[in-house]
Amino acid sequence: VLGVFGCVGCVWGGVLGNAEDHSGAKLWQIVGYLDSVDPNNLYCEIVIVNIGKTFFETFTDKQESAVVNDKRMDYVGLHNMPEELLTLVYAMQQNASSKLDEEIDRGQGTKYFMELFHHLVDKNKNAHSNPKMLILSGGAILKMDGTYRSKVSNDKVIYALNESNDLSKAPDKNYIQSLGKQKFPGAVIYIRYSLQEIQELEKKNDI
Repeated sequence: VLGVFGCVGCVWGGVLGNAEDHSGAKLWQIVGYLDSVDPNNLYCEIVIVNIGKTFFETFTDKQESAVVNDKRMDYVGLHNMPEELLTLVYAMQQNASSKLDEEIDRGQGTKYFMELFHHLVDKNKNAHSNPKMLILSGGAILKMDGTYRSKVSNDKVIYALNESNDLSKAPDKNYIQSLGKQKFPGAVIYIRYSLQEIQELEKKNDI
């Protein structure tokens, strides 16, 4: 049980560190909720809200930095979608970070974030209620529900949001969408997942 909670805590700790590091405002809040309506089907919901720069703004602030933006713009140029939406997808790739000009190995947290989410998907026992994650930033919202998986290519985690998991192909428009005229000044990360796995571990270990 401690291993499961420890893994979740470690990843969320990294998310909070990024929220402070990238937003510029250091204004954030985390809220957790346990849905116990059905004692045999418990769910946890966690939301992190940070006010400040959006994902898109952290990259465009460094337009003159080739190490930060060259690969991002190569990806943006491949697809006929708004740059802000594609930038949010790009930001999900391992070693994609607006801080690469400061530390060349930045952007590793995404790997552990994806691994944790897919671990929760794999352990989920309710086929009708997979874990869900939403990332909202600026005018873009990215959705995850286990339909698309990440993969490792050339020692880097890739998450292209399409069936072939190929960054040269456009992401599924159902999973990366525009908020239209609405903008959120910062970022919101929401995740909902079942606690059944933890319950099973408790039973197995007679805790």
